[in-house]
Amino acid sequence: VLAGFDGTSDLHLNETPHDTIAPPPGGWLVVALFHVIWSEDSVRLRSKLDEMFPQYQNLATFASVNSDSRKLIGVTKSLNISKFPSVIVFRGGKEMARFVGHDGVVQKLSVFLKSELTEYDRSAHAQKNHRRRLDECGSIEGALAFEGNRENQKRQKVWTWDPEQCGRQFVVEEQGMTALMMLDEDDNGEARWQYIEHDAGNKWKDFPKGIAKALEKGYSRGRLWANHELSVEAERNFYMYIGSVKATDWVISGFNGYFNDGYCEEVSVQRLGPRNPIKGEEQFLSTKQLQRDQQILKNRERMKDIKAKMREKQRGFDTESIRGTIGLKFGSGIQTWSLRWNHEPSRLGSGDGAGLAAEGCEIFGPSEAPCLGGKYDAGGTVALHADGNVYHNGNVIASVPPTYRDRIKVVAKKSPKQSARESKKDAACLLPIPEVHPEKMAPLFGRGDVLTLTLDCDDDGGVLTFAVNGTPVEGLEIAGIFELLGDSEVFPAISMSPYDPVKENGETKESVGGSELSDGMDKEA
Repeated sequence: VLAGFDGTSDLHLNETPHDTIAPPPGGWLVVALFHVIWSEDSVRLRSKLDEMFPQYQNLATFASVNSDSRKLIGVTKSLNISKFPSVIVFRGGKEMARFVGHDGVVQKLSVFLKSELTEYDRSAHAQKNHRRRLDECGSIEGALAFEGNRENQKRQKVWTWDPEQCGRQFVVEEQGMTALMMLDEDDNGEARWQYIEHDAGNKWKDFPKGIAKALEKGYSRGRLWANHELSVEAERNFYMYIGSVKATDWVISGFNGYFNDGYCEEVSVQRLGPRNPIKGEEQFLSTKQLQRDQQILKNRERMKDIKAKMREKQRGFDTESIRGTIGLKFGSGIQTWSLRWNHEPSRLGSGDGAGLAAEGCEIFGPSEAPCLGGKYDAGGTVALHADGNVYHNGNVIASVPPTYRDRIKVVAKKSPKQSARESKKDAACLLPIPEVHPEKMAPLFGRGDVLTLTLDCDDDGGVLTFAVNGTPVEGLEIAGIFELLGDSEVFPAISMSPYDPVKENGETKESVGGSELSDGMDKEA
């Protein structure tokens, strides 16, 4: 029933999900705001939902319904809406919840959405966005057209990671250029950091991405509360200190600061998004909020225990894979692509690999390692893993010496400037990265390494070769790829295993891995 609503542009509406994409269980989740232009409460609530929208734009569809419109009066009456504003949440066209008025609606809606949304909603919307990008780019066959001779064909096709062809823990970001294996993303939550100049009325601005990440890191790790101030260096230098703090489940405000780069006018700062209790902030919170925080902690610990038990049962059978969007066909010339690994592989690299998957192979895990080249895909995949082995159909068909990767020497050769750049990059990273001892590192490649794959689709039935950080891996030349995989079209693919729990200060933590496509066909993993 909501598919016909056009809404208004000031709420940044999502379009109707793509008809060919399977909806999440129960149907698409739609949040509809019913408002009228003569209501001040409607105007205020619409503004607050506008701020809330980016947190859920990849999880639900938002619609803004002007109930003054003649076309929509009948719909408003059929839903028995008599007070404005009203927010109704639908799942598959059926009403799930209704919030009337203005006061406290954003907080109540946020709590409801957190309890209702699942990883299936995220996956379905990712597939919808991916399909929309393909439609905007025109036909796939047109994008694959090659001209010129064989020498001109040694180029990289334009492709991205495919959210429709991957394991359930994979998330595709950065316009398809980054593939992340996410664990407990619902616990992390996304937050927005905003600032406003004192003479700007009510026009809050988002901080640049780098500053926002650094602020969130200092906030979530308690440094802001411990020191009562925080300095960050990113796109610009920014200094923030604690003022008169006010906190709810969704918004925490009362911070002040200034950009320390010649423009020193003071600004007010606020954080929007799910808020978890943090040590040190209790001195700034009201008694009522502290009581709510205690309940949040109890709920979080209970869910943490449940998830830990589930993970323990799945451990060892939790490796997953993802493939690219564009296939490489027999006779299409020389194809090459590069991937940057953004994490240190767990389990000595037996689950982290890069290679090829046949068009008909749709087994992406979870499974035991290896997932690519494993025994469950009927020989439809082949991959070089960070442990130095090439797997196919559950067997090692080639390998490199275990001492191939000498990470201690690599680290020693880094210049001071390079180390400083990497330290600054790490400082802006919010993902917990456990320390890995050299003897526990994967022998072939790991965090920061670039793995380049080249497939000659013409020579000897398809020849696949590898290089790490620009150096060819000797002895790894896999011929007859198309016959080996039993298909005339193959797709680039990667696989990952999650980190096993590590003990830090008596607390068990888990981390995640990621793969990204950078400029051209450099794909980071």
